[in-house]
This record gives sequence, C-alpha cells and structure tokens, in this order.
Amino acid sequence: MLRRLVVAFIAVGAMAEPAFAAELPGAYFRLMEAGAAQVEQVLSTEPKADLAKLEARPGWRHFPNAILAPAVLYAKRHPANPHYHDPKMLALALRIGDLLASEDEKGAYEPRLDSDWDTYMWLEAYRLLEQELGEERGASWRRHILRNAALVHDDAAERVDFPWYNSPYIGTSPNHYAQYASLLFLAGRVTGKKDWVDLGARILHRYAALSRRCGAQPTSIRISLISMARPSKSSTTAIVIGMSIPGVNSVFQISPTDAATPSS
Repeated sequence: MLRRLVVAFIAVGAMAEPAFAAELPGAYFRLMEAGAAQVEQVLSTEPKADLAKLEARPGWRHFPNAILAPAVLYAKRHPANPHYHDPKMLALALRIGDLLASEDEKGAYEPRLDSDWDTYMWLEAYRLLEQELGEERGASWRRHILRNAALVHDDAAERVDFPWYNSPYIGTSPNHYAQYASLLFLAGRVTGKKDWVDLGARILHRYAALSRRCGAQPTSIRISLISMARPSKSSTTAIVIGMSIPGVNSVFQISPTDAATPSS
C-alpha cells in the first residue's frame, strides 16, 4: 500500500498535463488522505501491532514512511486540504512516531533493511509537528531520530571525496548515498549541526552538478537527484520534500564552472 501510494505521487507529478496540473496539489492531498485512512484503520483494529507485524502486511514495508501523510495534512494550510489542523491527523502522526520511538528503544527499528529511508520521513514529520509534540515527546523523537541519522555519518564522510559517486566505487548505490546526504543535511538544519549540513551539501551539490551536466534544466534541479533513484523507493519523495525547505535551494545553485567540471 505504501509503495503504491508513493508511485502514484510520482506518476501524478511526472505525467501531469497542463489541464490536469491545475488540479494539483489537490490530487496529492487526496492521495495522502486515502493512505492515512488505511493506516488509521489498521492501527485501530490492531492497536498492539508492532513494527514487524505491520511491515509483514503485503505492500507495507517501510511502514514508518506513513507518518508523513498525516503530518503534512495536519500542518499544511491550503484550500485543497480539508485536514489542516485536524486533530485526527495529528493524533495519527503522533501515534506512528511514538511507535517508532518505542521500537527504536527496543532495538527493533534500525536493524531493518534501509531504516535510514524511514528516518528521513520521521525527521520531516518532526520538523512539521515540532511545536505540537510537547517537551517529553519532542525530546524522545529528537533523540531517536538523531541517533539513527548519526549511523550514516561516517559512511557518508569517508566517501565524500571519491572520484565518482557510483557503484561499486562508493560501496552502495547512488540513490542510497544521496539518501545519506539528504538525511544528514536536513537533520543538521533542524538541529543546528553545521558539520552535518556542510557534509550533506557537498554530496548533494555534486549530484546536482552531475544532473545539470546531463541536461537537467535549472527549474528541475530541485528534483534532479531522483533520476538516480528507483521510482519504487519511498524516499524519492523524501528527497523532493527535503529540497523544498526554505533556504535549501541555495545549495543547488550550479555555476558554469561546476557544469564544466569532469564528472564526479
């Protein structure tokens, strides 16, 4: 279910004709609403379900991604979003976040494959709902999110000066490395960790420069990183969301010198 929703988001944006584009972002809000309703129904019927049980459902791998839909619906004021400041959306997002914190406390969150993709979505939800979390919950979410974000720091740092950001040279796939950078960059901005911001920016700038040299137009630089990610990956949306944060666009201003630099 979660994967299908993400693919639908990407497809709606990628294939939108001018007439249909006029319906956006209403279509996005409707998709998020549908996904949130499914998650709420399952959590209501299985209130004691842990992360392993939830992710055992067909299509529910990377369940933590589900936190972002109700968080956005609650936090985003827009005429097409009837759930702005809807207490039900806030309650759902808080319930998912608390579950993630509990699972991480038990050691069941990080060992899951590619948990850093989920941490990015959790971080986005934290950023949107920070003022609603309260002191105790906010500190808990922040502690668990930062602990997991820190896990990718050393891997990201040791590869930053590699001559080519591609497999097998970087020891992972390009979309995973871009995800490390995105997570560190946003976590650094949210928490004031400048070294994380600088590291993430260096990596993402190189990806953006490569996309520009491959023919991406200036207006598409904000989403150019997803060209290296598989469409089915939930965090392709996370990268786009991360780049929409005020102030982030300056990181991706590509100069003629950058564009002329040999591929890195």
